[in-house]
Amino acid sequence: MKTRMNKIILTTGWIFCTLLCISCAENKNEKTKTEQPEPPVIEAVSAEYGKIVRKVHDALQSMEFDAFGNYFTDDAEWYWPDGSFETRTLIKGKDNLVSFWKDWKETFHIDTIEFSQINTLSLKNNVPTKYYKVEGVMVLYYGDMTLNAEGKTAKVRQQITYVFNADKKIQKAFLYYDRATLLKTINTSVDLNKME
Repeated sequence: MKTRMNKIILTTGWIFCTLLCISCAENKNEKTKTEQPEPPVIEAVSAEYGKIVRKVHDALQSMEFDAFGNYFTDDAEWYWPDGSFETRTLIKGKDNLVSFWKDWKETFHIDTIEFSQINTLSLKNNVPTKYYKVEGVMVLYYGDMTLNAEGKTAKVRQQITYVFNADKKIQKAFLYYDRATLLKTINTSVDLNKME
């Protein structure tokens, strides 16, 4: 009788454990089906943003600085390629940015600016960058800029990262190039700090 009772308990236990395992496996499969995969760190976006950047450079090349400003948010930030993460020069605000370019043209007697060999890459960064905490849609631009001032010419390769907001306006721009050639051409050093 004890053996029969043990068999019943043992059989009942096995049935219970089997049902529990099946139930857990089904639950795991349900979780797997409902969980969404994490988005990639970087993904491609519409080439439309690259076209906007080309229009920005067309406005600069034509020296239509007010039209250039229309592509930026009111609180836009333009970072220059000097200093370190903590000390690089920054122009804050669309109005200050437009004023800077107008003053720059007049102060340094800029005759022409030409952009060529232009390349753009439109992407979306889903993880904030380490230092500036930038995420969202951005365009990586690189190309040649030829500057003519008072009969002198300078040509530099430059890279700019433009960061867009949800309204397709530029809220940040990070400029990188070798400034030495340009500063020799306009024969002065530029104090950008007054534009903050």
